[in-house]
Amino acid sequence: MNTNEALDLFSERMYDRNLSPRTLPVYRGYVKQYLDFTGVEDVSNLNLSLAQNYVHHMRKKNLAIQTINASISAIRYFSEIILDQPYSQKQFPRLQKSSFDPFLFSDNQIIEMLSNIESDIRLRIFILLGLDCGLRSSEVAGLQIKDIDSQRMLIHIRDSKRRKSRDVKMSQTVLNELRNYCKVYEPHRIDGNIFLFFSAGSIGGHISHSHISHLFKKYVRQFSWYEEDIHFHCLRHTFATRMLENGCDIFTLKKLLGHRSFSSTSCYIHLTTSDIQNVVCLTDKLGITR
Repeated sequence: MNTNEALDLFSERMYDRNLSPRTLPVYRGYVKQYLDFTGVEDVSNLNLSLAQNYVHHMRKKNLAIQTINASISAIRYFSEIILDQPYSQKQFPRLQKSSFDPFLFSDNQIIEMLSNIESDIRLRIFILLGLDCGLRSSEVAGLQIKDIDSQRMLIHIRDSKRRKSRDVKMSQTVLNELRNYCKVYEPHRIDGNIFLFFSAGSIGGHISHSHISHLFKKYVRQFSWYEEDIHFHCLRHTFATRMLENGCDIFTLKKLLGHRSFSSTSCYIHLTTSDIQNVVCLTDKLGITR
C-alpha cells in the first residue's frame, strides 16, 4: 500500500471510530510528516526503528514536547490500525513532560488586558470566554447562537476534545458582552447553524481556533509583562486556578473543564496559593518581632 492510500484509509478508519472532527486532520498531518521523513513508498516497510528515529529527529529540531507527544500518539494509532503493528508504551513511549508551570494572569494584568481593548469587541469576547468560562480556543471558535442559554446562564460546549460535550457557567458580564457583540456583528447561518464568530472562506464557516490564538498573541505582545510562553490557553489555566482558589471543588472543576480524568484536573492544585497564604507563620504566632 502506498503512502497516499494509507493516509486515506487512516482518515476513513479514524472517522469510523468516531474520533473528533478536529483530531482527524491533525493526526493525518502528523502521520504524513512521519511518512515524508522516512521516504518509504510502501508503508509495509515501516517499523518501530524508523518511528524511534523520527522521534529523535523531532527532538533535534527542538520541537515542543506537546507536539512530539501528539506525533507519537498519531504514529502509534496509525501503526496499530493500518499496519497491524501495535507499539507498546514501553517500546514507543511518550516523552516525560517538565513540571506543569503555566503562565497565570494576575488581577492587574487582567484589568490591563480588558481595559485596553474596549474598541475591539470581538477580541474582548474571546478573552472573556477563555478567562471567565475556561474555554479552549477551538471551543470559542465553534460557538453557535443555540449554545447560549441566557435563562439558565449556561454555555453549551458541543463535541469538544475527545467529542465530549459539557455546560459551563456564564457570567452576566459575558452575556452582556455577547449581546453587545451581536448588535455589531450579525451572526451568520451556515448549513442551518448560526455561528457567533463568522469568517468568510474558513472551513465550516466559523473563525478558526488558530486565528483566535494569533489575534490574542498579537494583542498581548504590547504589554510590559509579556512573555513568549503566553498563549490563549493561559486564560483557561488562570480560570481553573482561580476557581480552586475561590472554593470550587475538584469534582466540579473537572466537569467545567471537560476533563476525562482527575489527573488532568489535579495538576492545577499545586498552582493555587490561597491555602499557603492563609498559613500562620511560626514567628508571627509566637509574637516575635523586632
